[in-house]
Amino acid sequence: MRKSICRTVCRARIPEPLKYFLFGVSRKRRHLRNDIANEVETAPDYLEESGIAKAIDQWAAIETNLLKPFTMKTIAAGLGVEASEIKDYFGNVSTEGFNKWRNRVRVRLAAELILRNNGESLESIGRKVGFTDKSNFYKQFRLYKGKTPGEWRSTGGRQVIVNE
Repeated sequence: MRKSICRTVCRARIPEPLKYFLFGVSRKRRHLRNDIANEVETAPDYLEESGIAKAIDQWAAIETNLLKPFTMKTIAAGLGVEASEIKDYFGNVSTEGFNKWRNRVRVRLAAELILRNNGESLESIGRKVGFTDKSNFYKQFRLYKGKTPGEWRSTGGRQVIVNE
């Protein structure tokens, strides 16, 4: 959290005395502040929020990328960038962390597979997209889709409105 606030302050070109006031003058904080200030000044163009976000979304749109276990290193290799740049994006630019993003992407793919592969069991679809635990798969699916995988399949992915 502190890093993202410091990055925002550095990008806003706030004067040095105000930075010292905001972030204190302890040795550790001064070191962190200087490192981040240098990083922001020399950050490559593709690390900008829109560029790296689009690249990651394009990578995630390829279904074969998501059907294999993937990490930040895997994504970085697929995009041809350093893993630290992906880590920086998820840690400082993105509104959600890597694990939340990965779960959301996995649930999105699982929802598509559930509707496409009617004969395949829900557990095997969960395993196929990377969830090793059935209960975690159901929990994450309900979190992002508002229904269990079984309800999703039975309604065809549509929201069912019950008249009262």
